[in-house]
Amino acid sequence: MKKTNGFTKKYVILNSFQDLISGRPCDPEINSGRRKRGFTLAEVLITLGIVGMVAEMTIPTLMKNVQNEQYVISLKKSYTVVNSALKQIASDNGCVDDLTCVTTLVNDSSVDAFGDEFASYFNVVKNCGTTIDDGCFPARTNQSIDGRGAGMLLDTSSGWYRFVTADGVSIGLFKSNPAISWASPEGEKNVSPVYGTVLIDVNGRKKPNIYGRDTFNFYITNGGGASLYPYGGKYDNKFGDGSWWNNGGQNLCFMSNTMGAKNGSSYCTGRVMEEGWEMNY
Repeated sequence: MKKTNGFTKKYVILNSFQDLISGRPCDPEINSGRRKRGFTLAEVLITLGIVGMVAEMTIPTLMKNVQNEQYVISLKKSYTVVNSALKQIASDNGCVDDLTCVTTLVNDSSVDAFGDEFASYFNVVKNCGTTIDDGCFPARTNQSIDGRGAGMLLDTSSGWYRFVTADGVSIGLFKSNPAISWASPEGEKNVSPVYGTVLIDVNGRKKPNIYGRDTFNFYITNGGGASLYPYGGKYDNKFGDGSWWNNGGQNLCFMSNTMGAKNGSSYCTGRVMEEGWEMNY
């Protein structure tokens, strides 16, 4: 066994003592400059600054994408529930997948009777009926995807039947009297007649309250059976061929008007569905 001489013992004691009083080991390699140095304060601050700039540029986009995914998930769920309710109403009135037997929708001139029947198929926590300014919808819903356009006053507009479901979704009904029919180009699907409109705000009165983000429009159609059909869908021919969101590659969902606002966001419902339930804008 190698003996420890007196010098080694003294070095160990001195090293331990200096560690205690200075926090810096008495290491010949450190003292001789042969040990690698760490980052300087300036280098650390520069690195942190770069990381901060990258985070500032990327995190808002990531957060927006996550939020948009949540809107789409809620929309798909709401669409499925409302669409199923329409088919069930038809069946309960004696017609399989055919709304012509639903007299409150087809014959009654008022939206109240159909609204009451329709709402009974949901777990409703607040039913405003046709009462205006009763809090079932936000006071103002923007009709431009960028929030710069005119607002739709859904909570104070007459002719709408409104209610809120247990999962916080606001649903509005508007009846078309009489039903709307449109001619479709040869070879294309005709979804009319259209008996009205269903408007879905997937998070109720919570922001952003913008068409195409958390608020979406559907037709109540019977041409292909009792079902919802999206505003701006390929076979939306209410205003002629220009009703499709991607007509002529114009992307009406995100098209600017003369004032620069993105004013076609009611067409975005069709885009979301036709692009595989994705919000690619």
